[in-house]
Amino acid sequence: MTKLFLITGFLGAGKTTFLKEFAKLFAGQRIAVLVNEFGKEDVDGQLLKDLQARLASIYNGSIFCACRLEQFEQVLSEMADEKPDIILVETSGLSDPTSIQRILSNGEKYAGIRYMGCICLADAVHFEKVYATAAACRKQLETANAVVLNKIDLVANITGVRCFIHRQNPAVIILETAFGIIPPDWTEVFECLPAVSGTGTLQIKDLSIQSYVISVDETIPVERLIDFLKMFAAETYRIKGFVRLNGSGYFADCLGSDIKVTARENCGNSNRLVVLAGHGMRTLPAMKQAAENARPFHIRIE
Repeated sequence: MTKLFLITGFLGAGKTTFLKEFAKLFAGQRIAVLVNEFGKEDVDGQLLKDLQARLASIYNGSIFCACRLEQFEQVLSEMADEKPDIILVETSGLSDPTSIQRILSNGEKYAGIRYMGCICLADAVHFEKVYATAAACRKQLETANAVVLNKIDLVANITGVRCFIHRQNPAVIILETAFGIIPPDWTEVFECLPAVSGTGTLQIKDLSIQSYVISVDETIPVERLIDFLKMFAAETYRIKGFVRLNGSGYFADCLGSDIKVTARENCGNSNRLVVLAGHGMRTLPAMKQAAENARPFHIRIE
């Protein structure tokens, strides 16, 4: 029997870092990983390439939306046919996962899969604000069997965040960590997650979500790229992607106005950044103005 864990969490909560740590709990077992991204580029799939696992990516939409559900079911069915010990599904940060149990209840397709539960990553710094403004975050907490409260090193009053989560989902288990690190004694917790009732409905495409791709001039200095991002990052949920500038590789990972551009050797040559934003954000005008200000370096917005 293949065990399937669903890993959710709003944009920037630390899902990919956690997934890398989580996979280590199953050392010696055959693992398959399915990564879902709402944006138009596969970024997380690139970050997980060093995992000793069968890896598949579905991007440009949520796997729980009608626009990507058929592809999700096909890939999941193919994975199940290979009979791995573990399947890990990392959802888009904009996904509504409430229909996961209904999808897996198709006995003919998924008879060999045992659904272990949903682990929701929560950014301890921003969770309350995100919960108030993003419907997907509320659905993710509703579906969660366990919440991994990440980045606790950055919060003075962690008790307040815990109480807020329990008010929304009293039965959920809360585990605390920083940098997505998983203590060995969590293994038993993940093997015996409490049940969550309800089968949910298919996610309807959220037309308020804006998705863009920025192509970056490879001759731009990294300092100028950071200045460019600062001009519009506050008008976004998330910016991320790989760039190669003047022969050096970098990974850009921005959560709102928190901008991080770090050196990275294996980053390819795509020079494309995914931008996700929501209703009421002046993202496109801000990006166009930033691109104009970045001249003579050429930056294209798609």
